[in-house]
Amino acid sequence: MKTKKGEPVPIDWIHPDDVIFKDGSHVQVRGGDDPAEAQRAAHHVARLRDLYMLQAAKDERCFDGPLEKTLIFLSSVLAALANKCVPNRMQLDDEQYYWQYYKNTTLKLRELKSRLRKEWTDLGHPEWADVLTPALSASTLARLCAWDPAKV
Repeated sequence: MKTKKGEPVPIDWIHPDDVIFKDGSHVQVRGGDDPAEAQRAAHHVARLRDLYMLQAAKDERCFDGPLEKTLIFLSSVLAALANKCVPNRMQLDDEQYYWQYYKNTTLKLRELKSRLRKEWTDLGHPEWADVLTPALSASTLARLCAWDPAKV
């Protein structure tokens, strides 16, 4: 975002997405964290989302079984969860998510592996560059959807 003068908005300003209006309640402002730390954390999760989307494209391409029997790969679930964990202003909407996925699937396998190696290395985990995440069955996916972290 930019101010009317074209200058970058200071990170400690309240973003419109952080203001919550509820009927019959006071206006709430999400936050309270150190703005710089919150911004770093959000960018890290967004970076992980993009990395998991790349990983999903690789997983699909390198899967040995019949792809039509597989609903989804773990990397796809992690990408979707990461997308929901970043602030609204950083989330990809359905169309943006689809186009990013499409662009990743059009990469040559060598380029895909190269990007994954670079990203995992930059994050301090070069050993994860060659990992494939598992394909999830329908029952596993249903258990993941029903999982409630509050009950742990």
